[in-house]
Amino acid sequence: MIANIGALEPRQKVKLLEARAAAADGATTVENILVTALLEVHESADDIRQPANVAELLQDVCARYSYWAEHVGVRIRLELDCHNALAAIESFHLRLVLMNLVRNALQASPLGSTIDLKAERRGTELWIEVMDEGSGIPADVLLSIEGRLQKGRAGLREDQIRLGIGLAVCRDALVMYGARLEASNLSKGGARISVICNELGKD
Repeated sequence: MIANIGALEPRQKVKLLEARAAAADGATTVENILVTALLEVHESADDIRQPANVAELLQDVCARYSYWAEHVGVRIRLELDCHNALAAIESFHLRLVLMNLVRNALQASPLGSTIDLKAERRGTELWIEVMDEGSGIPADVLLSIEGRLQKGRAGLREDQIRLGIGLAVCRDALVMYGARLEASNLSKGGARISVICNELGKD
């Protein structure tokens, strides 16, 4: 039950987040994502309802996870080619999605590897890509992102099931704005998750 989160002290919020993460399973993943978002994003309704400035949002997400990345020996590299671009999606939802994607990438990344975050304009669309050097995404998880996973869950580990559910939730959050999420494995190893949304004022 999520209640009175805004009244919690910062240390209490961290404890709640850690407890949610420790108890996470397939049945509670959606709530965990929402709790994480509520604890980590701006709590002002005026802030979270604004169109997302993609460059600023990515810089902020990188800053939020820089300590974790340093702690586990992973480099986060950011490449921006969309300065001043506003995505046709509320800041709250895009931040939620990006935090989840970067968190997934960190969990999948081996020591000494690099996570690449890239954002660029392609016509009227904004493409945001998160690429890691981990073991890639299982085929059944890729199917779950597309909403086509029906069988095969028995062959997946719990963390892989949670990954699939979490990415599907991200996909659904984007669909509300006419945006989409694409996932694939890189030929050199690792995974690429792409968030594609319209640029505000470019349609």
